[in-house]
Amino acid sequence: MFKIPTYERSTVLLLFAFSLVIATSYIVARTIGDSLFLSRIGNEHLSLVFVLSGIFTAIVASAWYLLTKKYSVATTIQVSSFCFAAFTLTAFVLLPKYHHSFWLLAAIYLMADIKGCINAINIVLALNTKLGREASKSAWTVVGLAAPIAAVLAGGALALESAVLSIQTWLIVGMCLDVVAMAIGFGLKYQANIKAVLAVGSDQASSTTKPTAFKIPDYHSPLCSKAKTYVCSDKFRKWIGILIAAKVIVLTILAFEWKSAANTVFEGQTTSLVQFFGIYYGVVGFATIVLQLLLTDRFLSGKRLTVPVILMPAMLLFVSVSIFLSPSVVIVLVFATIGKSLDAWRRSVHDTTLNFLYTRIRRGQRRFAISLNSGLIKPLAEVAAASVIFLGTPVAYRSVLAAVLLLWVFAGYRLVRLVKSTDKITEAKQSTLFSNLVIRLNAIFRSKAKEDGRRIHADPIDGQTY
Repeated sequence: MFKIPTYERSTVLLLFAFSLVIATSYIVARTIGDSLFLSRIGNEHLSLVFVLSGIFTAIVASAWYLLTKKYSVATTIQVSSFCFAAFTLTAFVLLPKYHHSFWLLAAIYLMADIKGCINAINIVLALNTKLGREASKSAWTVVGLAAPIAAVLAGGALALESAVLSIQTWLIVGMCLDVVAMAIGFGLKYQANIKAVLAVGSDQASSTTKPTAFKIPDYHSPLCSKAKTYVCSDKFRKWIGILIAAKVIVLTILAFEWKSAANTVFEGQTTSLVQFFGIYYGVVGFATIVLQLLLTDRFLSGKRLTVPVILMPAMLLFVSVSIFLSPSVVIVLVFATIGKSLDAWRRSVHDTTLNFLYTRIRRGQRRFAISLNSGLIKPLAEVAAASVIFLGTPVAYRSVLAAVLLLWVFAGYRLVRLVKSTDKITEAKQSTLFSNLVIRLNAIFRSKAKEDGRRIHADPIDGQTY
């Protein structure tokens, strides 16, 4: 099903393992953080912790951006994983004594958000650094399968074992996963990227011998085979930044609606909330795998960008209107869960397409754009959304939800248009170069024929002789 060249397999294996581990760790941390805070603190302070989450995530992510500029992605992975493991161990020690402390439970909740943000930066940087434009599209697809597989495994385990395993046990599981991620980061430090492998051959990537010619197999189909010209980095950063900001605002408001409704419906019972969230992550993870296998590979061809980028906000418009008109909290939970279930599409197609689009700007601008969007724009958008929730009424933030969804659609349209217009310019230039080459060759042949005393009448475009 996936034709991954031999020289890519070790890199893909490490990236797959890293994505699997950090996704599992995040789901465990997210489920435990949500369940503990909602069951022991309640909905009344949820908007406040959303604001705190955005502020602290923005601060940490800004510092992380400076770190990624100075150190390699493997080093940042090791540092972040160590910090997450240390915090989880601290929470494990303090939770039995301060089991209803707002600040401890808020810190556990915030750490899940910070972990998601930092690990998102790490995996996107790792993909663009180790795979980049030169890797096959199957490599990107396989690595993208790790997160939904993790969701199925972690979600299923949380749903089935939540009544047996204690919260402290799950904290230890999360800490162990962070330690494994740190070890994988050490392995990535010594793993050559695909560009280096292609430069010297798969069997010479780590040697100092003289590079030899390396024949790329026929099935090697670079993701950017249709994107040999880079797009304007300023316009790209503008529209993808607006898109990500709009997306984060929408998903934050939707997450608040979903968590609040779930806590109300399940009456703040920790075990019930863990089971509900676990089932959700498992089902969405399975759906993501199906979509990843059936659709992602096709959409990554680079030509069909409209559906991957714009379909999700269009569907969420229907969800937002339904939530706005819902007469009861149970109906709100149903439609909010439907909206959250679109994460299957987001993770398998939408986000994968956006991550791939980063390869359309130059390498020097790529790291800056990724860190800016994931590390600064995303948390600031979370603060903006949380502030609307904290200060506004349900009618107010639901109206904001619908308005920002329209902005998401528009930004996606402009981003797709930018990429496609660049492709058209590239194709036009290639066509012009080919035509000029044919004309030059015909001129040479005619000159040669004249010297030999022969007259060849050739069409200057298609080269037909008559």
